[in-house]
Amino acid sequence: MGDYAALRERAARFLTAAGGRAPLADLAAHLFGTPSPGPWVGLLRQVLGPDFIIDGAEVTLAAPGPGPDTPLSALTFTVLDIETTGLDPASCRPVQVSAIKLRPGGGPPAVFHSLVRPDRPVRRGIRRFSWAAELDRAPDLKAVLAGLGEFVEGVAAGQDIRWQWEFLRSTARRLGLAWPSLPVLDSAVLGQYLFPDLGKPSLERVAARVGAPVLGRDRADRDAYMLASALPALLRAAESRGIRTWGQLEAVAGWPALAPVRLPDPDRIPDGPGVYILRDGLGRALYVGKSRNLRARVRSYFNRPPAYNRHLEGLPALTRSVEVVPCGTELSALLTEGRLIADLAPPYNRARRVRGPAFVYRTNEPVSRWYTGRTVPPDAPFFAAFDSPQQAQAALASVRERWPLPGCRRRLPLRGRPGCVLIRSGEPCRVCRGEVPAEAYPGIVAEAEAELARLAGSFGVILFGASGFEAHIWAGGAYRGWLDNAGLSAEGLRRLFGAPPDPRATILFWRWRRLNPAVGIPVPLNYPGANLEELVGALRAVAAVSG
Repeated sequence: MGDYAALRERAARFLTAAGGRAPLADLAAHLFGTPSPGPWVGLLRQVLGPDFIIDGAEVTLAAPGPGPDTPLSALTFTVLDIETTGLDPASCRPVQVSAIKLRPGGGPPAVFHSLVRPDRPVRRGIRRFSWAAELDRAPDLKAVLAGLGEFVEGVAAGQDIRWQWEFLRSTARRLGLAWPSLPVLDSAVLGQYLFPDLGKPSLERVAARVGAPVLGRDRADRDAYMLASALPALLRAAESRGIRTWGQLEAVAGWPALAPVRLPDPDRIPDGPGVYILRDGLGRALYVGKSRNLRARVRSYFNRPPAYNRHLEGLPALTRSVEVVPCGTELSALLTEGRLIADLAPPYNRARRVRGPAFVYRTNEPVSRWYTGRTVPPDAPFFAAFDSPQQAQAALASVRERWPLPGCRRRLPLRGRPGCVLIRSGEPCRVCRGEVPAEAYPGIVAEAEAELARLAGSFGVILFGASGFEAHIWAGGAYRGWLDNAGLSAEGLRRLFGAPPDPRATILFWRWRRLNPAVGIPVPLNYPGANLEELVGALRAVAAVSG
């Protein structure tokens, strides 16, 4: 998108937030970040397109979008999806365009769908689809985009909608067509906000979470239908989070207008080391950073026109307030920054690779084999959790020194037989040599499990998996069961364990593959009697109610 297109887009968002009309000087001051907008007003008169009407000293948006106070129930959404021959609009072309219009009140949706006849050869990967044979008989690109531009209305919604919208805008501009200025709603960003456990929220994951149909994604009309089916449920989930108006929803998952940022009093920002937190309109942390000079760093985000902060595109637009945390030294600022990133998980901070605990477990066989790893098979009758693979391997090695556990990994019968793979090293297993009677092995296993439980410590953990709530429970190393995939909520556990806390044990929510691996929502464990079998039963009951 060129510089003028970027200015026009930001001007449209500003005027929409202002009710569709504003003084030309205010718009220039907003776009160019200067208290003296006079010299820039003349430039605006040249670059604003047909979507803007300049009348004397005021400018009006020809087709303003919904105001920030518009209730979600009063919005019209146009769900959009396109299939293209590539990512660059300069050299690639749309081959499928699909849009579904959802009006307030839940009436029958309006549908726009068309294949597009490309004006250049398409790559072989597209020709393999069944619909590709119809491309040569499809309407040309200019006719399709002209019809789509008249069809779209309200708020454009889609998966990664910003790229799709700009691809269509750039293509329309190249063909000499006017393209509407609509606010947009990104379902991927909204899904990540509503369901953080989904990881990267693909359209299929979002649809499955809200109970919408999941279809194959080789056609644009299927993607549009999938999102149109899921969007009402997403809006209901947003309303349950306190998002009632378009302005609140846009702050979460759209392109918000660049409202003034509430900066701290410059005289009160120290010029020494510290940490700063950039927050959005809902108070959520967007970015946490540190600097040896807080005053200079905070000002650097906003003292230049946003159009020129290319590497910060998006972050200044979303920021509504800045919080600073002065620190005595740079080292203290570094430690504080790391703690705040782990606690707040701001989306603009680069995610680091996070690993969960390491396990020692045994197989469900007459003569169990013993392993260490990051996961545990569902049928494993025992496992113990450790902070790292090194600790798990060291614990298993120390147990093997005291008890004759199998050291090889082949499946073993109850009765020993020759041929242990460790014979090559001169140290075959005592089990393989037949030195351990079959009737004595269960007692040895019980003693080894008790020692691993002691080494692992006595605690309970619920592990939230990357694909839903895959919960494992261990306590003192004793395997107690796996919970089914269910919506086990923190609030449900708080209700279950709402009694005065028992300092001897806690339940820790472990957010898998997130910035905050062990963030804790530590919930006090005070289940009567602290009986583990009862605990598992109670957790299953909560999962059934909360799911």
